[in-house]
Amino acid sequence: MQYFYLICVILGLVILAWFMGHKLPDEFQIISYLFFFACVATFIVIRAAIGLDAMGEDGSTHSVFGNFLMDKLFQEVFDFDSDIFVLLGFFCLVITPQLLTYLLCAFFGCASAPIWITNSLRFVLWSLAKTFSVAGGVLILFATYSYLRKWPPVEFWPEQVNVTFSELEWLIRSLTFGLSFLFTAYALIVDAWIFKSLRKLYRTSAEKNPRLSRVHEFVRSMHKKAKRNRTSDS
Repeated sequence: MQYFYLICVILGLVILAWFMGHKLPDEFQIISYLFFFACVATFIVIRAAIGLDAMGEDGSTHSVFGNFLMDKLFQEVFDFDSDIFVLLGFFCLVITPQLLTYLLCAFFGCASAPIWITNSLRFVLWSLAKTFSVAGGVLILFATYSYLRKWPPVEFWPEQVNVTFSELEWLIRSLTFGLSFLFTAYALIVDAWIFKSLRKLYRTSAEKNPRLSRVHEFVRSMHKKAKRNRTSDS
């Protein structure tokens, strides 16, 4: 079953990568670069720790730095809950007050279009994509290196696992998770592109669809009225 999951993730990743390569080549290169940067950086950190005798060739830790590397640093890379909470909190803090103010002011003819919605959403999606791509690179390189060096399996989410894996099972599981993280990073960028495309599609459809056009014209009239009021006051 683990092999089946890995094959499915690889197929999905290939399809998504092909789509991004044709539609979003610049974004595809950036996320891919971050992924491979994390792979190379992880290898350098591991070899540096071994060279400094902070870790042994068998994966054991010999110093405070080695313990920090295994118990804290790698754990922080996969702490997605904190990143998601902070980014969603940022998005809500920036956008929610604007939307509520916009709805209130629209009834009194002084509404101004909310700002930073698109940019804030892109910031959140890009930040999450970078987090997942880096985590995928770290996990894949660490798992591959550990398997080749015959290190004992390391579980980064021990509270979620109650079974013991063999070295090969742990490798397959880690590769599946790592590639899933990369897939998620690509998907988040595609989501940002879809949101931007839907926004353009709405503007185009509003000019052709009577109902959407009336809503669009109402919003535009509110904006024009607010501008006239500010101009007359000045």
